[in-house]
Amino acid sequence: MLGHELRNALNGFAGVAELLGTTRLSGEQRHLLEALQQSGRQLRWLIESVNSEGGKTEFPFTAVPAELNGIDLLEQVIRCHTPAATDSDNLLLFNIEADLPAWWNIDGRLLRQLIDNLLANAIKFTCSGIIEIEARRPSGGRGSDTSLELLVRDTGPGIDSASSQRIFEPWVRLEENQKSGGSGLGLHICQRIASSLGGTVDCYHESGTGSCFRVYLPGVLDPLLACKSGPVSRLFSSMICRISAGDRLRASVESVLGHLGIRVVPFGKMLGSESGMMLEILINQLEIPCDSKAPHAGLLFTYHPRHSERNYLLQTRRLQSPFLESTLGPLLMEMALAWRILLQESALKIKPDDIQG
Repeated sequence: MLGHELRNALNGFAGVAELLGTTRLSGEQRHLLEALQQSGRQLRWLIESVNSEGGKTEFPFTAVPAELNGIDLLEQVIRCHTPAATDSDNLLLFNIEADLPAWWNIDGRLLRQLIDNLLANAIKFTCSGIIEIEARRPSGGRGSDTSLELLVRDTGPGIDSASSQRIFEPWVRLEENQKSGGSGLGLHICQRIASSLGGTVDCYHESGTGSCFRVYLPGVLDPLLACKSGPVSRLFSSMICRISAGDRLRASVESVLGHLGIRVVPFGKMLGSESGMMLEILINQLEIPCDSKAPHAGLLFTYHPRHSERNYLLQTRRLQSPFLESTLGPLLMEMALAWRILLQESALKIKPDDIQG
């Protein structure tokens, strides 16, 4: 009966979301709507999966691998958790290995459920800190070229070595974390899902405070899917970025830019003559007051067309966290296209040797 009534409520939710999709939306609003609709589909799948078992208490999910864009899936999960992270004054970051294929062969619903649980836990036990999710190939010779490793790090209180295995048992809640609520099932569910996907999940410690949960998934990066990512944009390959931000924020933005095929150089590095036709963009961190009801970090993107004889103003764009490929890419593409137009307007007035920056 509960499943039947939940489906009725969900149908109303999905119907309104579909109507919203027919209205005029900005690019960012469209991304948020897609994340909302995907959350609805995830909830419908959970209801139907549990109900189909007729009240059985065993783990009801069996992996059904399919081709999907894994980067898009992780970005949707991050968007859904951003409001909760902001309420706790946490900065949510995404790191991507530069040459990691975007398309994976995996059960997307189970993967989303796994990352949902890990991110929710990290946000619950972290306040005024940083939470990162990283997608990469396994380090240290672990696994093969087709294996995937996902890391969820936080700057919370951390978990001692003695408890790092016990926390995956059902109904276990560490004494110091009981005030945060929860049933003690989240990490146990993560372990069951990882096993269903043919992988593992564990907790280990890095330098500094906080916890790091590592998900190892073999056979996810099918070489035959690599070509689906498409070639790097020529506009991105003619772009140079310099980033002034905190270490972890800078590393996150650098990884996303690298995955887009954009070159990042240090602030103090001198560029040679080969950079004459490159678009140089300065990226500076902006601090946003916590009471603004918005993510507490932003970026300011600036470039100045120094090659032009006309008196153009600085070209600037602002972006608030989370800093994802789907938001950074369109913004930088817009700036690159504007730069190309300026080049064309100036082409008849200057010589190629005179072009700077």
